[in-house]
Amino acid sequence: MLRCIGKGSYGEVWLARGVTGALRAVKVVRREDFELDRTFEREFEGIMKFEPISRDHPGLVHVLHVGRNDEEKFYYYVMELADDRERGSRADPADYEARTMGTDKATRHRLSVDECVEHGAQLAEGLAHLHGQGLTHRDIKPSNIIFVNGKAKLADIGLVADAGQMTFVGTEGFVPPEGPGTKLADIYSLGMVLYEMSTGKDRLQFPELPDDLGEARLLPQWRALNDVILTACANQPKKRYPSATDMAAALREANRKRVVKRGILGRLLMLPFLTAAAAFVIVTWRHNGAMPWPPGRFVDKTGVSPLPPVSTGTVRLESVPPNAEVYYNGKSVGRTPVVVNEVMPGEAVFLLKRKRHRDEILTVREVAAGALKEVPVVKLMFDNPPVVGQVWENSLGMIFDPAGEDHISRRAVDAPAIGKVLPISSDVVPETTPDGGVMYLQMVQPADAARFCDELTQREVSQGYLKDTQYYRPIKYQTTAHISEKVLKDESRKNNILFRIGIERYASLSVTSEPPGASVFEGRTRLGIAPFTLPRQKTRPLKLRFEMSGFNPLTLTENLDSGGAVAVNGRLEKSQLAVFGKDWKNSLGMPFKAPSPDSRILVSVWETRV
Repeated sequence: MLRCIGKGSYGEVWLARGVTGALRAVKVVRREDFELDRTFEREFEGIMKFEPISRDHPGLVHVLHVGRNDEEKFYYYVMELADDRERGSRADPADYEARTMGTDKATRHRLSVDECVEHGAQLAEGLAHLHGQGLTHRDIKPSNIIFVNGKAKLADIGLVADAGQMTFVGTEGFVPPEGPGTKLADIYSLGMVLYEMSTGKDRLQFPELPDDLGEARLLPQWRALNDVILTACANQPKKRYPSATDMAAALREANRKRVVKRGILGRLLMLPFLTAAAAFVIVTWRHNGAMPWPPGRFVDKTGVSPLPPVSTGTVRLESVPPNAEVYYNGKSVGRTPVVVNEVMPGEAVFLLKRKRHRDEILTVREVAAGALKEVPVVKLMFDNPPVVGQVWENSLGMIFDPAGEDHISRRAVDAPAIGKVLPISSDVVPETTPDGGVMYLQMVQPADAARFCDELTQREVSQGYLKDTQYYRPIKYQTTAHISEKVLKDESRKNNILFRIGIERYASLSVTSEPPGASVFEGRTRLGIAPFTLPRQKTRPLKLRFEMSGFNPLTLTENLDSGGAVAVNGRLEKSQLAVFGKDWKNSLGMPFKAPSPDSRILVSVWETRV
């Protein structure tokens, strides 16, 4: 063991040298990093299942050995070493740093289309091999993809588990809305990796595109890659590729979209034609646009050469709202409404960008040389969600200040704002603002404040003001304004509140039980039968009750935080109570049997003794 080269939530990675002198990576996973024995054992089972199949595909990191030390409570596995970030396969232990897709993005900002397609296809095929063995990765992201001899491989397989295990792991933005643990969730994560690597943007900006799409000859390939990413990253699982094999095939097909370059022989064969063309241009210029031989071949009856034939078309674009920046072949060609000249015949691709709206890729077909192509008006989708750390304004004109990764309204909700969302009749309280103005705040019941937030959330998600992972919640507001004695003495209004509103992100709740199959309740509401996952949960204190026939009830408390992921495991203890239909022993050790599974009586096997 030479030195520690990486740490994470689940163990350390060490640089090591074997007896042959070969450098290896060794991951050490300790029991103390896990809350439960069962979770620790599950991760060990995952690596044990992965080890024999890891060397069967070039898209997976090769695990060479797995070991365990129960006395010290850790297990470890030896892997092939990733290329060095600077030296490639010639690693120097003194300053070794692994080359990953994450380091490539940090150094180069974005990869070429060719690289994204080639690496993506190999990773998708490796993922298909993993899925074919009934396993899922659960944490695919750029830093977990290494390069070995220049080839991309899925690494950090410490989270590999049987398909369907829904324990919430993974990294925000790479985990799909429904949560990790399925084959389709892995496909979503790989698609988001390709989005970051091909655009240079953060996954939270998906599906925004860069201004520069690169060389014109690569646009068909770029467009095909973007189609693959959009399919893989669809919010609804049924709209994604049904398997990683299908995703790999789509990437291989995208690779065939490139424009084939001419080889050296082709360029040599073209040389005489280029020389002749140059001579043609020079002679024509010297003779004022007409060739002297054969006589009259290139002139009309007036002796003047005609204009050359038109080789490009024109496209007219409009958008709602207008004033969207239009890009063609990676260059800005104006703002809508706009007429774009010199468009190559056939199929043309345009990118429309407008502040506070989603980028729109527009494919225009049947562009004809010398003709104007009218395109139906493009409707741009409004998209202006809150950005972490920035002041934001919602659809009601309310100003929100950043609060960590969330936001909170600067002032309390006033009467006009409530009136635009809900017809609530209640008391209005005037309050003087810091700038000397007056705001008319409305006192409402807490239930009405929550209803206001729910209605506004639903409206603004559909309008593009909020992401579907965000929601409003009411926050009680203490005003310095005078409240009339009449309001204070009115018993029906004593619980009324003034409130601000905050923006938070839904949390994810994963629930398991030991043994599986327990019914789980929150208050009187049954949430489900463990194991299950609830991906869209509001922030709140959580009190869960586990119930199962033959076991003592169990109550656990947790807190759901904004954007967090909580995994709750209820370990039930067997009950001493008799359960009809099942064998049982009483306090004297006498065995009892049920005459039938549905009988409501248990009968002792023995006679009653002294």
